[in-house]
Amino acid sequence: MYLRKVLELYSDTRFRYVVVDTPPTGLTLRILGLPRLYTFWIESLIGIRERIVSLRYVIARSIGREPEVDDPVLDRLRELKERYSRLSRDLGNRERTSFAIVATPEPLPVYEARKTVEFLESMGAKPSIIVVNRILPADIASRLGVQEIQSKALNEIRSGVCRKPCVLVEIPMVETVPSSLEAVVNLVERSKGAVLE
Repeated sequence: MYLRKVLELYSDTRFRYVVVDTPPTGLTLRILGLPRLYTFWIESLIGIRERIVSLRYVIARSIGREPEVDDPVLDRLRELKERYSRLSRDLGNRERTSFAIVATPEPLPVYEARKTVEFLESMGAKPSIIVVNRILPADIASRLGVQEIQSKALNEIRSGVCRKPCVLVEIPMVETVPSSLEAVVNLVERSKGAVLE
């Protein structure tokens, strides 16, 4: 269902941009890998179905019947193969699809961000933006004993995870979740100096 909806969105001309907020990393990567997996499975099914159609043709000819040339199942499989191949191409096409990765400056989220970038590159895509969220001020991180962990995580994202042409945006920790437009604008203003290209 998820892939069917994504396919519909790619062919819907009413929208210029569509934002899809995906579930946690592992599930998202499995979903992104499905078009290639489905294409592989369908290619295998097409091969099996072509052998069945060939055998039906030989049997029909050998018993003197007119063989059926059209096979609706084979037609449907070819249609599905084209659909999932197109989706796979669209997901890897930077003009059609952008990926934004959000992580916090901690070891596990940074590891997941790195694995996500590697996966995207394996499908011919790259993230357009990486957002590092909830960065603690140095004095608070030091007081909590996480300064070294946070610094190491930020350095790893800056030097290894976010590779050009990716944009890195660093957002500081805020006291309360922004719940108004004014609060969001204030957060953007606080983060402006942290955009790295």
